[in-house]
Amino acid sequence: MSKRPSDYPNQPRPTQRDSKQSSPAIYGMPQQSRSAANRSQATSSSSYHQPKHRSSSSELSREYVKTKDGTTIVRVKKRKNKARRRIIIVAVVVLAIVGIGAGTVFGLTSMGKANLHQAPEEIEVNEEAVSFNDGRTVEYNGHTYAYNENVVSICLIGYDRTGNQEEEGIRGQSDAIMVAALDTETGKASVIAIPRNSLVDVPEYYNGQYLGTQKDQICLAFASGANDAESSEIVTTVASRVLYNMPINYYYAIDRQALGMLADAIGGVSLTALQTIPGTNIYEGEDVILLGNNAIKYVQWRDTTNYLSPLDRQERQIQFVKALASQALSALKSNPSIIVDLFNAMSSYATTNLGVSEVSYLASVLASHGISDLNMIKLEGTMEPREYSSEFILDQSSVYQTVLDVYYTQLPDSESTAAGDANAAENTASEASGAASEGNNVE
Repeated sequence: MSKRPSDYPNQPRPTQRDSKQSSPAIYGMPQQSRSAANRSQATSSSSYHQPKHRSSSSELSREYVKTKDGTTIVRVKKRKNKARRRIIIVAVVVLAIVGIGAGTVFGLTSMGKANLHQAPEEIEVNEEAVSFNDGRTVEYNGHTYAYNENVVSICLIGYDRTGNQEEEGIRGQSDAIMVAALDTETGKASVIAIPRNSLVDVPEYYNGQYLGTQKDQICLAFASGANDAESSEIVTTVASRVLYNMPINYYYAIDRQALGMLADAIGGVSLTALQTIPGTNIYEGEDVILLGNNAIKYVQWRDTTNYLSPLDRQERQIQFVKALASQALSALKSNPSIIVDLFNAMSSYATTNLGVSEVSYLASVLASHGISDLNMIKLEGTMEPREYSSEFILDQSSVYQTVLDVYYTQLPDSESTAAGDANAAENTASEASGAASEGNNVE
């Protein structure tokens, strides 16, 4: 895939320090610290530009300190006006729909629709594909696909950070990254899970300076921001690039603690355990109802002695999300107010750039169409062991097929032929125009 200009906030990246995990049933992979020499060797490509500063300096205070091992870290402390946005907006939307005029509600939903349905800026295509109309029509593996403008996307991020790390301004890692894509015309929903160990271009900072990008695990992208909002935006941008620049402009990020509250809010998540989780009463093959800490441990635990364990954890996360969504949607039919309970339960643990208008629009789509189908997809690839962890090498052919299946519509053979002829004629006309222009320049 070719690179495009990044949109990363120009903020210092706090150094990830080594930490011993007191309970593998709760916490994720230990964060390996990197030396200044390694950081200074980050790849700086001309395809990336140093981003603009977008955070309000009045919201953050930074302090550069040296640890006992000589590592320089940046402590980022939040002031009273916290950067984290509390999402209680669904309650506001419900009240608005009930208590204000239809015109105002229509205005909100129209604005949300315009914001969510943003045209892709620069679609990338697989090297084996033939692209027309700036990537809106694609021929791949003998089929023709047309870009579906009805699909909207939100990046869902589950991050893991201990209490001590939060106090010291260390951002932590994103242990779960999923892209939810909804066809607003049909109600078809897909959730694409990106393995946390996926090797991608991650932004690098040292002592406040943007160095460019370096190949690293996607989970480390969350550590690049100066606050949860910027971290979430960076992860969202990286996820968009993984999916060939499909438009993903909104995110919803939650701390792992919110999972227990979510499970409690719907009376527990029922599923058949895929694995036995140490330190719990969860045993492989048995039906369980996950509540509180057990829900957290089920989606967080991994076997640190097995380099393939992150993939096992992802399977459990996918299972948990699908079961949670199914039960929540079922409860919503009989008790519409449960959506307010769910979002209020997460309000202290969530960060999002979704506003009232976007949520109003999504609520109207769900009310009109519901979700006809929820398709959980995991990106394919190969896990390879490394000295301190493991890296997931994405299968680009499989990733691109996923992009086509979710964001495009496969055309019937008759339409494919017509589209191909039209695109060929358009390309011929464009080439002729270019040749004529060159001839005029010669004269």
